[in-house]
Amino acid sequence: MAIVNVTERGCRCDRCGHEWIPHDINRLPKVCPKCISAYWNTPRRKQQVRGSSGSRGSSVKQPQRRTTPGRGGSFNTGARTRTPVRRQVPKRPTQREIDRAGIGGAT
Repeated sequence: MAIVNVTERGCRCDRCGHEWIPHDINRLPKVCPKCISAYWNTPRRKQQVRGSSGSRGSSVKQPQRRTTPGRGGSFNTGARTRTPVRRQVPKRPTQREIDRAGIGGAT
């Protein structure tokens, strides 16, 4: 028996690089079986470097917005910020402490 290279049509994920042969070659898979990305056949967009001028950023520094108390994203209630109160459970006496106190025992 000879070893030969067989080439078949398959799919390659543009996100993770995984290659596979789908069950039905006539239909495109919905997700990549390895990384479960629905955008397996769409290449990643180039990440924008911060500080460079582009459509979203500008070189002019904008003043920071101040929010008034009770409005906006900095609204915190006391219930969210306080740590929960831990109730102290009374310590159970040891057998030695019970014997020394003279309580308990056979009646």
